[in-house]
Order: sequence, then C-alpha cells, then structure tokens
Amino acid sequence: MPVNGVQPAPKPDDVAYRTFANPRVKQARSVKFQITIAKLPQAKELYEFDFEMAQVNETLIRDQAIGDFLDHRHNLVLIGGNGTGKTHLAVRIART
Repeated sequence: MPVNGVQPAPKPDDVAYRTFANPRVKQARSVKFQITIAKLPQAKELYEFDFEMAQVNETLIRDQAIGDFLDHRHNLVLIGGNGTGKTHLAVRIART
C-alpha cells in the first residue's frame, strides 16, 4: 500500500523482490539486454567452427570460450584475415 504516494521497497519474500530487486535477476536481465542491444549476428556454436580451415589453436580457443579471462579482467583480441572466423568465435564467446 503506497504511503503519501510512495511505494514501499519490496521485501525479500515478495514476488516483486524475487523478480526485480534480486541482484542475480537484475544482473541476468542486464546481460540479456546488453546482448540484445549489441545486435550480434546469429548465434554461433563452437562445434560449427572449422579449426582445420582457420589454422588456430583449438585448445586455446576452447579454454577462452569459457570466459575465465573476464574474471581476471583480461582482454581477448582476435586477429586474422577476412573469412578466418573471428566474428564466429567472438559471437560464441560473447553469448557464453
């Protein structure tokens, strides 16, 4: 019930709290929104990537696809010519 036109903050047992105020829910909604506005190309899967054709280190790419480099606040730079799969890998890693 609003008091003087102000809605009280939801309590942890309220549905509104579990839906909107829970930090995990807020973070998940934020990530989903950011991926949506990034307008990434169609989702790609790592199993679709042709490691033989691209001549890249498959083990290194699979390790980086987990996203641990983000926890350590490191960057990942993909360098290569046209058609070598940089976007394919970047989209897959971004959607992880």
